[in-house]
Amino acid sequence: MSSVIEQSVQARMVASAPRMETLPAMLSYDRQYPFAVRMAF
Repeated sequence: MSSVIEQSVQARMVASAPRMETLPAMLSYDRQYPFAVRMAF
């Protein structure tokens, strides 16, 4: 069984009003590092 969990998400980049861009990102968790979640854009 893999110790890595990955989930695709939509992140919102906060910018000056009135726009708020969304962009695809990947969240990744590894049991080897229990207090860390990585986010890749």
